[in-house]
Amino acid sequence: MRSRRSRTPLRFSVELGPRGTVPDYETVKTIALEAERLGYYAFYLPDGVQWTDFECWTTLASLSVSTSTIRLGPAATFVTYRHPALLAKISATLDVLSGGRLDLRLGAGGASAKIDQVHSGIPQPDPNTRVKMLDEGLRLIRSLWRKPAVSFKGRFFAVEDAQCWPKPLQTPNPKITVCADGRRMLHLAAEQADIWETSGGLEDYGRKTDIFKKRCQDVGRDFNSIGKGLEVTVAIADSDREAEEMVEKQRLKRGAPRGSGYDPLEDAVVGRPSRCIEAFSEFREANLSSFTIFFIGIKDLDPLRLFADKVMPALKDQAD
Repeated sequence: MRSRRSRTPLRFSVELGPRGTVPDYETVKTIALEAERLGYYAFYLPDGVQWTDFECWTTLASLSVSTSTIRLGPAATFVTYRHPALLAKISATLDVLSGGRLDLRLGAGGASAKIDQVHSGIPQPDPNTRVKMLDEGLRLIRSLWRKPAVSFKGRFFAVEDAQCWPKPLQTPNPKITVCADGRRMLHLAAEQADIWETSGGLEDYGRKTDIFKKRCQDVGRDFNSIGKGLEVTVAIADSDREAEEMVEKQRLKRGAPRGSGYDPLEDAVVGRPSRCIEAFSEFREANLSSFTIFFIGIKDLDPLRLFADKVMPALKDQAD
């Protein structure tokens, strides 16, 4: 008899990296269209000012016209950049433009927020305050999506008889992913997320999962009712040596990690397709089925294609 876990569909999404990853729009569009053709689940863009090549939501709106099936959304967007009432309208509009393909993904703001505070003058409160703002903002966004009019007065945001039009096409509303690593954000995700996504290696994921389970118990939510996802950096090539060289080139090009102490290259999946299959099989054994992937060297499309041709079918065969 098949286990319930084996019937959970595997989802592989593509995420573009920070500024300099893909500096021209035609290449961004080409990658999105190729990801759609290859069967990736979603295509996500980073949000921010100094951190990004193109403004996130404007670009997503353009891609909603060019694409037809792949889901679209920000890698993570922030209520410190846009009032939740505006974010509700922007995201609902994208859901309509795309025919119901929005994934709304939110975080409290990490490295990119710090960089934009220093270089773009966008105020960013301390991390604890940003988490509280996100908690309040999420409640307001859902209310605006679902209700004809909303009056709300919180500590950080207030609206009076506010309407959000258009309403999202997805019912009762688009699912919300909370990107959470720290304890305060894990608590918020336990309370409010439809999907919880984190980053890091397998051991780190296990540690965070233990905390997340406890937070779900604390707030009275079923741990199994919340989707789980992992953000992963992948360097894939025909040989392990070539993949390792890709990582080293990326490290030299990028320099030291900016804004936060976490370096995603330390937990990257690196190697030929068989090694990638082994790594993602271990993630699968940890009950993970949704992956947001930043491909090193994505600009020339080869990593995107190699992963789709060799790794995705093998992993889906394991799930059947």
